[in-house]
Amino acid sequence: MAKMNLKRGEITKQEAIDIVEKLLSVWRGDKLEVDLLKILGDWYIEEKLPAKGLDMWQTLVTNFPNTKEALYTAGRMKQVFIDMFDHGAAYRMNPFEALSLYFKFRD
Repeated sequence: MAKMNLKRGEITKQEAIDIVEKLLSVWRGDKLEVDLLKILGDWYIEEKLPAKGLDMWQTLVTNFPNTKEALYTAGRMKQVFIDMFDHGAAYRMNPFEALSLYFKFRD
């Protein structure tokens, strides 16, 4: 619902994020959780919040390892990480945040 409302311009991205975060805090263990984690990860990356985005995707990959979504998401994580450190986005971040991000997601 939040995704549809966002697409229609009825709510802001931050409002959509808030709605999905609340839903994620009470919904665990099935396809809906996978979808919520993927959506939040996507939105955080779009909003230039890579640590939060990668955290959401890492949770998806860790909690649902034998799914096609996990395999696809792991590939996206790798690409976002490479892009950040090869194309300079990480160098525009606070150095401690960039270093923390590097060590947390270097695998």
